[in-house]
Amino acid sequence: MSIHFGADSTVIHSASGLGSIKQIIHKQDGTRQSTTTKITGNSFTSGYEISNLTITMTPTDATTVFHITGTLCATHRSSYTGKAWVTWQVSGGSEKMITSSQDSNHKSSYAINSGGDDTISFGNAPIPINIMLDHGTTSAITIRIRVATTWDDGLVAINRDINNTTNSNNDSHGMISALMVTEYTDTATTLSETNIYNNT
Repeated sequence: MSIHFGADSTVIHSASGLGSIKQIIHKQDGTRQSTTTKITGNSFTSGYEISNLTITMTPTDATTVFHITGTLCATHRSSYTGKAWVTWQVSGGSEKMITSSQDSNHKSSYAINSGGDDTISFGNAPIPINIMLDHGTTSAITIRIRVATTWDDGLVAINRDINNTTNSNNDSHGMISALMVTEYTDTATTLSETNIYNNT
């Protein structure tokens, strides 16, 4: 197995010698950021893209599957909630979201709702990401994490608290979000889906 770093410090593992694992791309980001982008329906492509976590991987074979894992350190003011989407886009195609199929008008992969309205709000335990994707292509695939708020005064804070507190012994916490895509051979993976929406 060879390990090397991309120009943007992305850790790239070439693991063809391991049999079931074909390749791994991992990105981690500690950038403090936020968005007030509002989405109340399914217009997920308008969501804020955490671009430092965006991964593009070209499958080694159309029969392989992608395992998308990571953690999203995000919080939202307690009035209403925020949304997060895991999306994928085949080169030249439309971006698709991977969500539950149980809400037709307000789909999301994860809810972001752990903060407060007027406090520092460190109740943002990392959201674990764990999704399998049966892609069926040999074209390059881009995996994204998008987030948005659902109300006019909403704020989604990423890798920081609501107030973006810094340099405080008691209250200052910069956090890390990460995303990893692992390509597995289909013979090494069993994928079962129940009430999953995987489309535009």
